[in-house]
Amino acid sequence: MNNFPQRNYTQSRIKAEGGEPLRIELRDAENQHLVRDEGSSRKIQICVLHGDFRKEDWTSEEFDKQIVIPREGKGPLLKGDTVITLKDGVAYINNMEITDISKGRTKQVRLGAKIVRSNSIGSDIREGRSEPFRVWHYRVKGKY
Repeated sequence: MNNFPQRNYTQSRIKAEGGEPLRIELRDAENQHLVRDEGSSRKIQICVLHGDFRKEDWTSEEFDKQIVIPREGKGPLLKGDTVITLKDGVAYINNMEITDISKGRTKQVRLGAKIVRSNSIGSDIREGRSEPFRVWHYRVKGKY
């Protein structure tokens, strides 16, 4: 719901503009109202998506194909609390960082959020994604 800063670096905590935690909200697709009813408190997995994922209507399979695979030998692209909990439709990213600049299709990435699936209600909740943003290697921090 809030914006990424102009500069994002590997090995640095992911924050919104102004240094605030990134806010994730579960919204009704029809009217964009915040969903606070049954099923709005659940665990979500945060992932890195290709920045050129522009499709507005996707299936779960199409979303999963957009998840960036880490480079061989580099480990996961995200470190920290990659599974967070929506409470009354709201969650915050407080402790997470991007560990590597993947050699993906573009110089930009997106963060994605998807429900950690279970056999309970909420299976019709669609994944979400951020706007695209760029990540620089931490060694160039302060050079620009």
